[in-house]
Amino acid sequence: TGSVVSDGVNGRLISVDQEEGLIRRDLHEAGQALLASSELREDLAQGALNWARQHLVSWDERLDREVAFVESQLEKW
Repeated sequence: TGSVVSDGVNGRLISVDQEEGLIRRDLHEAGQALLASSELREDLAQGALNWARQHLVSWDERLDREVAFVESQLEKW
């Protein structure tokens, strides 16, 4: 989705608000561009990695957050 993927930065977005033939064309063109260009693949992969590093947390940090939340709820009882 557009909240995670920035077209051309960390992935490709294809509009589904168009007729089916245009969606198929856009998907085909995006796929062909990825197959044809290792530089594009590397750039999108690096963009995805950068996004993940900025927005996702490790399992340990996620678990710490979950435990803290549960403990805070238990304190309210």
